[in-house]
Amino acid sequence: MKKIYILLVMSLLLITPSFAAKSELTPKEAQQIAKEAYTYVNPMVDNYRILHSHFVDSKHPEFKA
Repeated sequence: MKKIYILLVMSLLLITPSFAAKSELTPKEAQQIAKEAYTYVNPMVDNYRILHSHFVDSKHPEFKA
C-alpha cells in the first residue's frame, strides 16, 4: 500500500508543473489533480502487485514460476 502512495505522489509531482504559473492552488484544484493521478496510477500499481505475487514472491500462494 505504501508503494501506491509513493507512485501517487510522484504522479502529482509530474502534473503540478502545469500549475506553476498560478500563485496558489485551490483545494478543489488539488482534489481534482489527486483524483486524476489516482485514476491514472492505480491500474499500473495493481498490475505490478499481481505480477510480483505471481512471478517474484516465491512464498506467495499465487506464485506461478
